[in-house]
Amino acid sequence: MKEISLSFSLMRRASSLSVLALVCLLCKPQPVHAQVIGGGGGGGGPCVSSCPSGSTCGTYTIWDIGKFNGFSPQSIVDDVSGISNQVGAPAMVTSMENNCSSSSGLLYWNPSTNKFKGFCVANGFQFPVDLNRSTKSSSSNWYQPRFGSGDVWATVNGNAAYAPYMNFRGSSNFTRWDGINADSATGIRVNAGNGKVYFGNYGDPNNATAEPAEIIELDPATNKVRKWRTGNRPYQLWFDGTYVWATAVATTATSSGTSMSATTGTSSGTSGSGTFPDQILRLNPAATSGTNLTRWNLPVNGSFQPFDPVNGTTNPDHIVADLEGKVWFTETPANKIGRLDLATNKITEYTKKDVQGSSIILGSQNISSSGIGSTLQAFFTEDPGNALSVLTNSKATSQGGGAATPVSVVKTSSFVSPATSYATPRAFTVSPTVVNITPEMCQVVGQDPSGIFRFPTPNNPATDTSPGGPFTFGPTGITRAVTPHSVFGSLHGSSHVFKFSSSAIIAPPPSACREEDGDWHQDNAKHDGGKAHGHKHHTECEDDAKQMAGDDEYQDSSSGVDFRSTQYTSVTHDDLLHSVTVTGLGTNNGLPVAFTIIAVDSTLVPPGSFTIILSDGVTNTLGGGLLGGGYTNSGSLSDGSILLNTVE
Repeated sequence: MKEISLSFSLMRRASSLSVLALVCLLCKPQPVHAQVIGGGGGGGGPCVSSCPSGSTCGTYTIWDIGKFNGFSPQSIVDDVSGISNQVGAPAMVTSMENNCSSSSGLLYWNPSTNKFKGFCVANGFQFPVDLNRSTKSSSSNWYQPRFGSGDVWATVNGNAAYAPYMNFRGSSNFTRWDGINADSATGIRVNAGNGKVYFGNYGDPNNATAEPAEIIELDPATNKVRKWRTGNRPYQLWFDGTYVWATAVATTATSSGTSMSATTGTSSGTSGSGTFPDQILRLNPAATSGTNLTRWNLPVNGSFQPFDPVNGTTNPDHIVADLEGKVWFTETPANKIGRLDLATNKITEYTKKDVQGSSIILGSQNISSSGIGSTLQAFFTEDPGNALSVLTNSKATSQGGGAATPVSVVKTSSFVSPATSYATPRAFTVSPTVVNITPEMCQVVGQDPSGIFRFPTPNNPATDTSPGGPFTFGPTGITRAVTPHSVFGSLHGSSHVFKFSSSAIIAPPPSACREEDGDWHQDNAKHDGGKAHGHKHHTECEDDAKQMAGDDEYQDSSSGVDFRSTQYTSVTHDDLLHSVTVTGLGTNNGLPVAFTIIAVDSTLVPPGSFTIILSDGVTNTLGGGLLGGGYTNSGSLSDGSILLNTVE
């Protein structure tokens, strides 16, 4: 990695990967993603050659990333259309606790081509990752950093110099920021609407210099930082387009280091200090008055460590919103899943127990959601339960389906004033490791089908180069339903990522669409010093080839051109040349014309270029203007940008 020399005096986590080393090395309560709460309890599942009659089975396709010294993959996000532009499409992006044997970093992988690309970034403990799914970049000048679509963001816990950092799409170029001072950074999410980035700082009130628990906003376009103190400790985050959601873990000390209760629920003041239990938080970062921070107490509250399901701690972990507007979260040591209904302020908890009353779900970890109504499902991982579980909401809420009676929870709101500062960006590059990995297959038998269907992770692959030997536990990251009947995930504590497919997954995958946007100037057709102006916004969806909508506009006053599209007939992408060709019909000064447009992405082929060909069926031999015939202009952009993109 090429970068300025850095001091890593803030790192408090060694590269040892065992749970024992993790517990021993930390001198303070510290977030531990995948929140391992025991040894190999729960066991794995045997591979079967055929599915027994009357059973529902699932198939794990498993890639051993130990082939390039990758170990302990964590959270994962899907990139079905490949907007990260690293390994093609489809792609998965995985946060790596350890890459190249020691450093945390990023892993891009394509389950269709078996191509894997890993970046070793920094020492420290990295578990969250997010993909910027926006349709715009935050800079209008091609020579400036273009934070936007396809960029990947992460935080490193225990290394404030990389909290956060990001990887520009399709490149080995990275940026981190000095001066944010989030030494115990946690979950991260990107606002696709404006490019701002949100992440948690778990805080350490027991330090000589107290670290407050807070939610942090970074605007990478301006380097402005805002921090909202939360009192209790933000862990994982979700962004729904307006609000930042977070799971918040109760703490036993105030931000000034004095003792506090972990079980009361008083409201915060403007400083964010106070006493708070385990909660779900919702921050409105746009609010300047009234209330901006809302809290929901969880039904049973406790402290983060030690993990103690017997005494009823909840320790909220991962969080996600579903398509019905309700919020799902995992409660790791409580062995439960929760769903918050914002309309009623009620939480429904889901669990499974055997005839002796012992929990069958063990250590719920990451959670995702797909579908709506009768197809609404939540997918979550269990460690040490060693299972991937499929929760079908309509079945789980039926009699005997594992859902408890919804309970009303305490909701409080307040205004917390953010502290404002500015950070200093630092650019660096990282050379990737690229390999192809052949996967293995393992079919397993599903267990406990009523409401929550559990599929054990395989316990004995044919080959396994993990540093810890053959894996039997550790499922953590999980995606939504990405392709029909399939989700993707990771196995913490091993060197494996996987695809899981089963008929038990009934939620439909998202409808992937491609989008092109731009606003720019270029030399006019006469090249006399004047400028032509173009505008583009166009969308087409993979599941409906006829669904093409948008508008293209182009003005060149020197040639009397005022073009507007009215109908699209074809859209063709060339992902090698980073271009799109669009044909259709439109008008020029109100008269009908046919058009062909070729646009080249400004980010990947700076500064981008644009070609437009108009024709009304009459050949123009004079050139330069329409004059009863055609018009052509082609060239590089002089300012502005064209972004060829995918959205969902």
